[in-house]
Amino acid sequence: MLKNKRKSLHIGLWITGILLAAIGIFSFWVSYHYKNIIRQQLPSIVTKNTDSLYNVSLEDISINVLTRTVTLKNVRFAPDSSRRDFLKQNNRLPAKLLSVAITEIHIAGIEWENLASNSSFDCKYIIINSPTILIDGSPKPLDSLKGKDTSTKKASIELISAGKIDVLNPTVTYHYVSDTSDYSLWIKGGKILLSDWKLEPGKGLDTSTFFFARNAEIALDSFNYVKRGSPYGIGAAGLAFSTAGKSIDLRKVFIHITGSKENFYKQAGQQKDIYDLFFPSIKIAGLNWKALLNGGGALHADTMQIADPSLEIYFSRLYAPNTKSKVGNYPHQLLTKIGLPLDIRTMQLTNGHFKYTEMSATTHKEGVIRFEQVSGTMNNITNIDTLVAKNDKCFIKLKGKYMDHGDIAATFMLLLSDKKGYFTVDGTAINVDAADVNQPAKALALTEVSSFHLNKLDMHVEGNEDYGKGKFTMLYNDLNITFLKMNEDNKTDKKGKGALSFLANTLALYPSNPMPGKEVRQITTSIKRDPYKGFFSLIWKNVFMGAKNTALRSPELVENVKGAVKAETPEKKKGFLRKIFGKKK
Repeated sequence: MLKNKRKSLHIGLWITGILLAAIGIFSFWVSYHYKNIIRQQLPSIVTKNTDSLYNVSLEDISINVLTRTVTLKNVRFAPDSSRRDFLKQNNRLPAKLLSVAITEIHIAGIEWENLASNSSFDCKYIIINSPTILIDGSPKPLDSLKGKDTSTKKASIELISAGKIDVLNPTVTYHYVSDTSDYSLWIKGGKILLSDWKLEPGKGLDTSTFFFARNAEIALDSFNYVKRGSPYGIGAAGLAFSTAGKSIDLRKVFIHITGSKENFYKQAGQQKDIYDLFFPSIKIAGLNWKALLNGGGALHADTMQIADPSLEIYFSRLYAPNTKSKVGNYPHQLLTKIGLPLDIRTMQLTNGHFKYTEMSATTHKEGVIRFEQVSGTMNNITNIDTLVAKNDKCFIKLKGKYMDHGDIAATFMLLLSDKKGYFTVDGTAINVDAADVNQPAKALALTEVSSFHLNKLDMHVEGNEDYGKGKFTMLYNDLNITFLKMNEDNKTDKKGKGALSFLANTLALYPSNPMPGKEVRQITTSIKRDPYKGFFSLIWKNVFMGAKNTALRSPELVENVKGAVKAETPEKKKGFLRKIFGKKK
């Protein structure tokens, strides 16, 4: 009995071994067979479905039939040069050309039966490791065969699907060139996760999908944008996008000049603002990504949250004045020129930093104005005609600190339907002292504010691209100034200017508003818009005129005093009273 059991065991082992060997041989044969199918059919599939424009090659294929997996090594996908030249000569070259190099593609859960029947390619997931993608863009040419049926070939595979696609550590370069534009965009690092991905080569793009996927999650490490001829670079240290969450999160977004201020002005050759922007966090929620990608490039979003932004502007008067007209460039006028349908319901700003620096051509010193802890909201940011017809007012409400001290607040109204850019501004400033205004006054106006306290400023300014007018009530006390002059060492000096400053403070300036026993002085302003100056310049000129006319008893006298200060020299001190008060008539 024992002998028979041993014999049966040996037979069983032999049968098992034979079966395993058969399975191994069969698996090897099937793997070899499918490897040949992939090597032979993949180039053919690509050629047939790209109008013979692209070729594909790969270094190695690893197939495991039992686990239904395939690994492709060093895949290359690039245009065929001769076919590209032919299509270009016949105005049939696509507007975008791709060159792709992929270190490794791992495919799992393959349905071999569908692949063998040439009807479809289906799998559970695809992992694409370290792809390098180069995209060359150009204006779409006029198709010489437009209106003619050139679809003589049926797609060799009717459906390509994957339950999930993971793209890991991508590097993407997009370069666009036309007669009027030349720019590049770089994306590097991170991952792209696509789920329920389906491509039907014989059909067009399904506009309800994100590049043929029902859902997408994108997390990129960095992106950068540079336009040829522009002194600015744009980029970010991170981007996260979710189709399910309808959101985009941007980290460390920057816009700044790529060289020095000296090189910027050397290239510009005239006075021009230099912008430096930094946004640590921008969150967009309620994003209609389908309209953005597949609906003509319209940006619709419920909210945009900007935290801790920094905006710095530098302006130098050491160069020739800018002679380029800025008419039509108010913020709400620019909305109509951006070339992108835009609709953001609400923008929220928290803890902003804004700084303006101006280099004086007289003192060669920089005057600085800062606003800190700026927070607020913007509503109804849109350039879409149907939405403007329903609501044509964009409101911007801001509050913060002036030079870390005074409290400020402003409400802007931008009339979106007015082609001439009508706007209003209502603002207040409270608790501003001499120390808050002294540095820019000395650098830009050769005037030292010895003492001053602003209790409250109420202002209203309105206008359009032609004019600006305002109403101002400025309550203050203890105003006292000292005039300065540049000495031989190109430094500011107030020595010997006591008499002139005394005359100005005594005869030309109101030390307070209201004066003891007097009514509050209220000022109105009206200014014709300088076509070479911008939106905020017009507002500032009204504010400056309102403040000046509130403080001055005699504007002519102050101008004469300032002229006497400039003209006075150690060799010629006589006659300064005549310079101030004028000659006898």
